[in-house]
Amino acid sequence: MDTANQDDYFLSYEEVEVHKLMLKDQSRTKAYQKFIESNKALFEDKVVVDVGAGIGILSLFAAKAGAKQVYAVEASGIHELCREVIAKNGYADKITVLHGCVEDVILPDNVKADVIISEWMGFYLLHESMLNSVIIARDRFLKPDGVLVPSAANLYICPVSMTDFYNNNLRFWNSLYGFNFSPVASHVKQKMLTAPQIELLAKEQCLAEPERVLSLDLKYVDREDVRKIFSHVKFRLTKNGLLHGLAFWFDVEFDGDVPSLFSTGPNCEETHWKQTIIMLPDALLVNRGEEFECTVLAEQSTEHPRRYNLSIEVPEDVEEDEAEVGEAMNMISEAMQHCDEQTDFL
Repeated sequence: MDTANQDDYFLSYEEVEVHKLMLKDQSRTKAYQKFIESNKALFEDKVVVDVGAGIGILSLFAAKAGAKQVYAVEASGIHELCREVIAKNGYADKITVLHGCVEDVILPDNVKADVIISEWMGFYLLHESMLNSVIIARDRFLKPDGVLVPSAANLYICPVSMTDFYNNNLRFWNSLYGFNFSPVASHVKQKMLTAPQIELLAKEQCLAEPERVLSLDLKYVDREDVRKIFSHVKFRLTKNGLLHGLAFWFDVEFDGDVPSLFSTGPNCEETHWKQTIIMLPDALLVNRGEEFECTVLAEQSTEHPRRYNLSIEVPEDVEEDEAEVGEAMNMISEAMQHCDEQTDFL
């Protein structure tokens, strides 16, 4: 992995505002809290490893649930604040902060973990490639009968209508104060096609039922399994309208005596991940009952391994909404190559 890129990644997590954003995401944080409180038997008198502990919220949940010892692994400089927060809440005897990457840290006396807990998910599930760290921690530290929290993850895709977004960002420029600013719209559109949009969708914007393109069992998944994802997807459209793009979201499963599911879909409570949308070059006119198919490719970048290049190929015989486009084309968006400011390190 590119060392400079790795260093930038950990530097970003030294910013308190990043952790504030995640802690303010109550849907995310309470999903972990509720599962841990409802499944105390998984944690009581157990050894827990928290991968990417941040400022310690998951470690605190585990310790409060009765864990014998929690090892909070944090590679960024925020580990110092994590240690202070833990001490302030009276858990310094139960939670040990280990500063370093999971590849390098060593648990005292080479103890093995009963539970590995982590909030590793990024945009479209895979962004940041933190799942790799969880896999390494699992292979290094987890007992054969140990538990991962969460235990499974799924990635979904769905065709969506983005009329308001389209109007606000593109058609807005066509006429302003008696002047035509359409060259600006062309510039905005080109940028839009080389980076995913992180937007909050309403369920009414979905033009079909979502399709699952990836399912991961965290106990057995390997890093090679998520290096390249390829899926051909077919939808039965449920609405008439304009198809502007394909949206990604994910859910994670928590397996215990009281199992639970946490979803980032548009029909669920808002999260800081929102949804990730890859826009098509031009809107497609679609009708209820029709089939729409596409091919999805997500491939880990060799240059920036914490990012993925996302590609979507659509058929060439779908009616386009904009007549000036000479041919219906394959849409390929190298999604995370040019969107650092928008999506990095959340």
